[in-house]
Amino acid sequence: MKAESKTPKVCRGFILLSELKHLLKNHNNKPLHHAARGEHKEIVELLLSIGASPFMTNVYGKTPGQLVEANTEVWTILEAAIRASAMASWA
Repeated sequence: MKAESKTPKVCRGFILLSELKHLLKNHNNKPLHHAARGEHKEIVELLLSIGASPFMTNVYGKTPGQLVEANTEVWTILEAAIRASAMASWA
């Protein structure tokens, strides 16, 4: 039974990895920019968890948060990362 319950997570992991590889192919933007613009919530969370900066600008001077529609899930995640970083710098 345990193997069956892990199968969806493994499949989802492969799908996320495949999407991440696709995002890395374009050199004009950073992976977090692509993930944000595409509303790829899980990839945004993954990239932030491994150190991607929500402050990083692309070649057009835009941050990932400037590429998403306000008040979406991804926008909320990016805004929370920005607030957390700001609070950490004050500590």
